[in-house]
Amino acid sequence: MKRFKHMEEEFYTIAWTTVEVEGSKRTNILAAAGRMHEIRLLHPEQLVCYAEMKGHTEDVTAMIFHQTQSTILFSGDSKASVIVWDIGIPSVPDYKTRYQLLMRLRCPRLDVNPVLNLVFLPHYAYLIAGCEDGLFAWKITDLRLEKREREPDMELKLDFNHEVCIDALAQLSDNALVLKVVESGEIMVFDFASILERRKGLQRVVPIEMRGHLLWQKTDEIYINVSVRQNLGAVLCGDNEGSIWIYDLDPYLDDLHSSSRKRFHVKPIKILEWPECSVQGNRDEDQQLKESITSGFRNPVVNSVEMSSDGYYLAAVTDNNLVCIWRYAPPQQQQQYSQIIQQTTTSSLHQTTPMQHNSNQLTAINSSIVTVPNVASIINDDTSSTIACMELLNNTNTNNSSIALKSNAIELVTTGQHLLE
Repeated sequence: MKRFKHMEEEFYTIAWTTVEVEGSKRTNILAAAGRMHEIRLLHPEQLVCYAEMKGHTEDVTAMIFHQTQSTILFSGDSKASVIVWDIGIPSVPDYKTRYQLLMRLRCPRLDVNPVLNLVFLPHYAYLIAGCEDGLFAWKITDLRLEKREREPDMELKLDFNHEVCIDALAQLSDNALVLKVVESGEIMVFDFASILERRKGLQRVVPIEMRGHLLWQKTDEIYINVSVRQNLGAVLCGDNEGSIWIYDLDPYLDDLHSSSRKRFHVKPIKILEWPECSVQGNRDEDQQLKESITSGFRNPVVNSVEMSSDGYYLAAVTDNNLVCIWRYAPPQQQQQYSQIIQQTTTSSLHQTTPMQHNSNQLTAINSSIVTVPNVASIINDDTSSTIACMELLNNTNTNNSSIALKSNAIELVTTGQHLLE
């Protein structure tokens, strides 16, 4: 285990990229930021923090890297500011780098618009910032230095007759995105191409036409994020009762990419409920379970979920500092797991009824729970952050390392090779 620690920092967000250093060696770089307004660039393999990028004046709450230009970083903060960076490529062995602040973007209504999510659509060259009360889009075709601060080219308007709080945004495909509005009881899918088609000239406010509706939990709990595994067409979301909702949108992607205006309503293909498990053995006598895992047997809020690229692993974090790992088992292994679980009373694995599905294999049958103290918050101390092991499940070039974000530390944990095979 390796740890990067800064006593005054609280890390709220991270992002991974892979760059080619001298000798064409592909190297993973981690960007981490939070309460101190600076973005730190780390080389996890050597545990070196080689740069601190200063530009934000508020808490940094969201970051993503450009999908095809690996040194371009987008970062957003709690006062509606978005910065575009070129982080450069570190030289070895001294790790010197030259980063550039390329442009500043500004959302309107600064007092109510923390940037919660960022999505870049390379096919359309648009950056979309998901804020609590709106979605804002900038056309970015030239990534050279720009001195003036830019207002958004468009605000994407939801058709609600009341004020909304948008707490989740993710990219499903080249043109499709998913979002979630607090208390709506659903996850929604919209098509960005149709927005551009409906836009008239330089129209600033463009309505969103929802193409898909995914049945979800009706709750007023805020900051439960939605994630996507694009190559599988999978959408995932936790809830306020400890469950994980899994949706298969692969059958609907062709319609989303066509000129068709078909709409669809989808139920989850699987809801993984909070497992009836014990850390030390007997559930009634397990003090750690009572005090840490379920807070007096109240199921925790699952704030964020990620899926591995092959669909075999899910990782989730909760509001009481737990990391939950779920693993899919092929049918031939399910009976073996059933026998093992029945024979083992002290196991922390929980078996669910496997669901028949196609080759995407978007289901899981068992889980492990790990207590992680002081997991950092995304927005405040009541909301667990997405830990970096989830980012690593999205990145196939990370040498099977995973990290857990803490209030002032980042821990790198090397996982077994078998976990991602």
